[in-house]
Amino acid sequence: MRTDVSWVTTEQLLAMPDDGVDRELIHGELRENATTKRNRFHTRTVSRLTYILERWLDTKLAF
Repeated sequence: MRTDVSWVTTEQLLAMPDDGVDRELIHGELRENATTKRNRFHTRTVSRLTYILERWLDTKLAF
């Protein structure tokens, strides 16, 4: 459960540095998540899963 709540404006969010932290502003609440680093294995796995899902979807939507 989160207890650290930071209230910021849109202008403050846009003025923040691009330091690799993924920031979202939801109803004035700043939410931060560290961006994960991806490697070749991760990219290849995502690519293969996407290909498999696309082929499966094509069979379901074939007219």
